[in-house]
Amino acid sequence: MSLLAALCYTFNILKLGLIILPLVLNLVALGWAIGLLTMGLILRFGQEAEILAWALAFLFMPVSAVFYPVEVLPSLLRKIALFVPSAHAFEGMRQVIIQKGMPVAHLLWATGLNLVYLLVSGLVFYRAYKFALEKGVIPKIGE
Repeated sequence: MSLLAALCYTFNILKLGLIILPLVLNLVALGWAIGLLTMGLILRFGQEAEILAWALAFLFMPVSAVFYPVEVLPSLLRKIALFVPSAHAFEGMRQVIIQKGMPVAHLLWATGLNLVYLLVSGLVFYRAYKFALEKGVIPKIGE
């Protein structure tokens, strides 16, 4: 994708430097948290819960500030976006591109929220895995 962006739009992500790496890692961490939560729900409730994998991504998208800044959201969604790590990551990327500075506040918020989300989703997955082992439902998943 970076190669296509460079060829088609003369956008070189490498010009941003390593400052962008922690923000990208926060996006990856949020993906892990959503993945763990989804897997835990599938282990606990079966294949019917698989729809949540798609629903969670769609629920996060409007408040993640991917295509537009958080400040253009309605006030209720702006408040929700404060608790979404991807919103802080994308706002931090905007700050890097526009102001060429280190987005410390956004980076700290995204990292802190991701730690909480990873802990919670890890606990949900662990409990669901224990439940699945006790009930013997793992071999039945996917039938």
